[in-house]
Amino acid sequence: MYASIDNRGTGVDIDSAVTVRFEGGAICTWSVVGSASIRWHEDVSFHGERGTALYRNGKLWVAKGQDADLVEVPAKELPPTRTPVEDFVDLLLGRRHEAAATAESGYQVARLTEAAWQSSVTGLPVRF
Repeated sequence: MYASIDNRGTGVDIDSAVTVRFEGGAICTWSVVGSASIRWHEDVSFHGERGTALYRNGKLWVAKGQDADLVEVPAKELPPTRTPVEDFVDLLLGRRHEAAATAESGYQVARLTEAAWQSSVTGLPVRF
């Protein structure tokens, strides 16, 4: 994995560009641009040999197969959303028996974050 991170003089990451090659060869890239001139905007793209999924500010578009057109997935077909706080409170109150994200998931996110910081400091790729 390789990362370039700029905290713009603050104690937190503001702008980040990250590239990861997973086992099996899949490549993932993402960027976080906290210094953007626009208000909050979320944009996630998944591209593969057999399809594409694009998430843009709460809307999902999917294309299945090669050269397929993007089709918006109706909101009623999407699963209900919950905030991490809602999930945690429900877990504490016993309304949920399992957290939405496992401790293992959190551990892997922490490993990835540490590797990104290391890569950004050294300017070199880091094995993750």
